[in-house]
Amino acid sequence: FANYCMTTPVNIGLTEEKQLLGEHIYHEVAKTHRLLAGKITGMILEIEEELLIQMLEHGYLEIKVNDALSVLQDLSNQKDIESSKRCKQWLEEMIRKDLNETHPQLCDQIMEILLEMNNTQLFNLVQFEGFLDEKVKE
Repeated sequence: FANYCMTTPVNIGLTEEKQLLGEHIYHEVAKTHRLLAGKITGMILEIEEELLIQMLEHGYLEIKVNDALSVLQDLSNQKDIESSKRCKQWLEEMIRKDLNETHPQLCDQIMEILLEMNNTQLFNLVQFEGFLDEKVKE
């Protein structure tokens, strides 16, 4: 975060600052949660900007990332059928996006196999770096 503070121009507006914060957060989150980086960043950016800056200055980003992951995990574990279907659709979109980049010719075939998994298993493929690649190799 120190790099963010040192490279941020003093005369930028609030919207521009929020954009720069988002880019910084996304970059940091993508290091450990590449597939979920956009979703997690969006969730974190809902925090009031002043609190967000304080959180980053004091090194609490990892805590907020873990909070966001907990929320997403809870979503994937919900028993409500409609919520479960929406969650599975969201997980499918996340996985399909990655597979289209890494295995474009096999994407549909791989997705057909993966969609037999439950939401928790799919969430783990999205959450943990390398899990999806390992599953594809199987």
